[in-house]
Amino acid sequence: MTLSRAFIQRLKWNILPAAAVIGTVAFAFGGNEGLLRRHTLKQRLLATEDMVIRVKHENRRLRAEVRALQDSPDALRLAVAEHLLQAETGATIYRFHLEEPQ
Repeated sequence: MTLSRAFIQRLKWNILPAAAVIGTVAFAFGGNEGLLRRHTLKQRLLATEDMVIRVKHENRRLRAEVRALQDSPDALRLAVAEHLLQAETGATIYRFHLEEPQ
């Protein structure tokens, strides 16, 4: 009977606190509000913010290009020549095929 009582005392003072600590650490790192989830969400937020910045820069560039096409007949002629391969009568269009080095 004393052996089982000593075992229960050891269980109370050694194993239960260790289990409580392990459970607390597991709860802190795991779950919806855990550190791992927060880290994942923070990385996604940073990636999304970076993408927003890139899209804003691209929008500025495209708006400037549209403004140039609206305001400058020369820019419009150049864009038509580049994209549609059309030019004014008598003009010559040169096309080059560049091979990539191996």
